[in-house]
Amino acid sequence: MKKILALSWFCFLLVGFTTKTPSRSVITAYIEDNSRLFINGSSNINTFECNSKDKYTPLSVGIILNETSDTMWLTNASLQLLTKNLDCSNPKMNSDLRDALNADQYPIIKINLLGAMTLGAVRFDDIEYDWKTLKTVANLTITNVTKRIVMDMKVRKIDNGKYQFVAVKEVRMTDYNVKPPEVLLGMIKVNNHITINLDITARLVKEP
Repeated sequence: MKKILALSWFCFLLVGFTTKTPSRSVITAYIEDNSRLFINGSSNINTFECNSKDKYTPLSVGIILNETSDTMWLTNASLQLLTKNLDCSNPKMNSDLRDALNADQYPIIKINLLGAMTLGAVRFDDIEYDWKTLKTVANLTITNVTKRIVMDMKVRKIDNGKYQFVAVKEVRMTDYNVKPPEVLLGMIKVNNHITINLDITARLVKEP
């Protein structure tokens, strides 16, 4: 059912561009240091949070916006999380998670945003200081597996040109060829479902 829903929203995004005259632009996204990309999970005895210590370089993002300004297509809107930099505040958990993710061979978890659609009668230029919700389509790559996902993303303006983006997506590790870690000869077992959290603040500057 989830795969059908993802495909449906992807088709809606495509229709938004083929039925209306699109406009094209390029923006540079300067991601601030307080931005976070982190993982939540649980085991049979506790919960855990693994934070990324990565710093983000500016992104030059291509945008195609449809005539009614409620659907956009994105290029180069990619966020990366280095698995070796994940910090779960527990050295043993750090090591086990990196082993499970095969960090030496597949060092990056990548979220590549492909498109977004506003909900209701909201236009992208209506987004101000109160939260608005977008339906987004992205490719999520973990180890050597890439899957298309659909997720709700909240966005609000903080200042002129500065926006905050928040999204949460639950995934199953086994869908990405990752075996949930086990510790102490299997006495502690990490649950298959983990949650990828995105809380990004960025200043968006339109390129000439």
